[in-house]
Amino acid sequence: MSEEPSDPGLSPDRLLEAARPALAEALGETIGQIRAAVAAEARAHLEQALRDKQAELEARFADESEDERRRLTEESRRWRALAKFQHKTGESTSQIEVLRRFLKTALRFADSSAVYLNKPAGLTLWDSEGAPGAFPDVVALDAIDPDWYFWTVVVRGRTLGAVAAAGVSDRDALVIMGGALNRAVETLAMRLRFPEPADNVQPEHQARTGGPAEAEAAAAPGGVAPPAGHDPREVARTIVADIKLRHEDAVREGRAQSDLFQRLRQPIEEGRAAYEGRLSGRPEHDHFHEEIVKILADNDFSRMGPEYPGPVMQSHPPVDAEKANV
Repeated sequence: MSEEPSDPGLSPDRLLEAARPALAEALGETIGQIRAAVAAEARAHLEQALRDKQAELEARFADESEDERRRLTEESRRWRALAKFQHKTGESTSQIEVLRRFLKTALRFADSSAVYLNKPAGLTLWDSEGAPGAFPDVVALDAIDPDWYFWTVVVRGRTLGAVAAAGVSDRDALVIMGGALNRAVETLAMRLRFPEPADNVQPEHQARTGGPAEAEAAAAPGGVAPPAGHDPREVARTIVADIKLRHEDAVREGRAQSDLFQRLRQPIEEGRAAYEGRLSGRPEHDHFHEEIVKILADNDFSRMGPEYPGPVMQSHPPVDAEKANV
């Protein structure tokens, strides 16, 4: 039995050709759906990644903010402790008080603290705070433990003693304390060398110090009293130098603005009262005025400002700007 010829219209090629548009449309729809699904998944992944990153950053910033708050709080406490130390040592009435305040405050920045006095045998331990046995009884300047903080207390070129700290956590703070301690000791020595007149000393002050000789001996480490002085110029120079030491910022600004007397009226007037109280008679010159111009104004009378009264002892002509360069 012979085969019937096939219908040319039903050939595979013609069927494929006829189905091509529908296949292309279906394929396009499928590709579009796949692309949309991929894009949606990509957006979801991106959004999740962004959320995760945001959460990570917020957590990190929260930690950093907390760390910063702790750091700022600790820094604030540090500066308050240093400011209080400088203020209290400036108000101290004896060097023993200054040294004991160092021992206590230094423990804020170290595990142990000590004070040494300059004795014939060398720097001898006077007292210590913190861990017992942290410091030897005698130390030599050429054999100091390199891990220590160590500061020698020097007044007018003479080594009175030293302070030390071990287990140091903040050496910079101890350096600031050492400078403040040295200034306080030097200022106390100056005050005892040139005290107020006896008529102005309050009874409670006399009772507290035990009299001039006892106060001088107690204030100097090792019990050595500072020498007395009577030369009017030396008295004036020492008092004015102390004013400059205690008011360095005001002196610097007063020189720049030419208003030193306005800024320093109270310490200048108190210094003059102390100066005149030390005089046994009226000197030929107003040495206090001369030292004020020389030390505070750096030999420039105009820097004192228009309110400055000038020399108050009229046994010699007032010193003008040119004559002030003594």
